[in-house]
Amino acid sequence: MIDYRLDVIDSLSGLKEITPEWLAFLETKPFGGTVFNDPLYLKAFLENDVGKMNETLFFVLLRENGELRCIAPIYIRPYRFALSFASKRLCSVAARKMGVFGNSFIYRDSPDSGEWFQAIFDFVFRSVKGIDFFSAELRLDGPFADYLVHRFEANHKIRCIPNEETRQNSYQILFPESYAALVGSYGRNLKKNIRENRNALEKYEPRSQFLCFTLPEDMEKFLESLDEIQKTSWKSATYGFTPWNVADRVAFVRCLASLGWVRGNLLLTESGKLMSFYYGLCYRDCFYAINTSYDPAYSGVSPGTNTLALTLEMLMRERPDIQYADLGFGALDYKVKWGNKAIPSLEVSFLCTRKGRILNRTQAVLNGVVSAVKKCLDRIGMTNRVRKYLKNKT
Repeated sequence: MIDYRLDVIDSLSGLKEITPEWLAFLETKPFGGTVFNDPLYLKAFLENDVGKMNETLFFVLLRENGELRCIAPIYIRPYRFALSFASKRLCSVAARKMGVFGNSFIYRDSPDSGEWFQAIFDFVFRSVKGIDFFSAELRLDGPFADYLVHRFEANHKIRCIPNEETRQNSYQILFPESYAALVGSYGRNLKKNIRENRNALEKYEPRSQFLCFTLPEDMEKFLESLDEIQKTSWKSATYGFTPWNVADRVAFVRCLASLGWVRGNLLLTESGKLMSFYYGLCYRDCFYAINTSYDPAYSGVSPGTNTLALTLEMLMRERPDIQYADLGFGALDYKVKWGNKAIPSLEVSFLCTRKGRILNRTQAVLNGVVSAVKKCLDRIGMTNRVRKYLKNKT
């Protein structure tokens, strides 16, 4: 009979105590380990209370016959479930949502891994009451994602809702021996695009500056510049502006810089005007792309593309230990073009309580009504007139 022991870490002090064993476990190169579930990253994140998320920690360590086999970096946080009708927000309801730092457990390669996952989730749902939702952004390339997509619903009697709109590839850039070799490996159109963008930059901004910030004492200056660029970007115009140059974020990024992980790149004009930035973390053999944006006033010189190219060129020259770049979840156009490794990805949600199922069903009914109204308007040719009326009303 297999002897499982489950230990719970539910505090920052507990995380600090277990960190040496956690780091030693990562040295064995288990599945699922990323910068986002490294204990040093989590310690910095939690100590500085980044984003004031009010997480409740419920890290579970599974040991088999006394040997550490799996780490589940689980958190539970307050969540407001928004009920909306078309674009009109009706109300929000207080709920609790579970997640996993790094969107994955960290575990040894074993045919028993599915049993470990089941034992951990069974234990969590027995121990923590009132978890209404559980969601994760999954790379569909390992046993943990396979368990959530294909076995979780049946094993735990909890409904799974795959977000089919997010079923797409995520991308990585595997590095050859040099940046020139990387560019040479691309198709004719991308190579031409990279060359023409660099030529445009050199023609219109021949003395542009490309700076790289890595030291803790430089992080506030870098984040201040990052915010200045983000304010002007299409992202902020579309989704709203969220500042990074705030006390908790600055302290957090300084901690990461003290570990030697941060690379913050800025592209500036000769006179020092900010054009674009690229922010990422070098962790083990990977460069994790975190955030990038540009000022549309300089779109004529393609600052976004040039900053990515310059970032990769400098990185491959200065950090030969980095073997690839991870471009994160999602399939934006530049990721599709630059990525040379595609990983199928999917966001999944689980309705863990009756309350969660009722809220989800209510929103589904509202969405159904909106869809039916739209079809009726399309059929009688009134869609544009109604849209114009609603726009004038707001």
